[in-house]
Amino acid sequence: MAFLLAVCVVSGCAAGPRYARPADPVQTGYITPAPAGDQHISLGGAAPEQWWTLLRSPQIDHLVTQALQNN
Repeated sequence: MAFLLAVCVVSGCAAGPRYARPADPVQTGYITPAPAGDQHISLGGAAPEQWWTLLRSPQIDHLVTQALQNN
């Protein structure tokens, strides 16, 4: 019985799709983003209480508001 179980387990590893290597990427360089004039780094300072508003994203604001209401 143990032999039959071992054969089933080992044969399960042999079954499955063949691995096919994905194609190489076609991009040959990096895209340089446009400089943002109002970015700055504040080392050692505390993050604002509503830090996500600094991202200026209505979608993120909505999701965080929803999460806080449903928490």
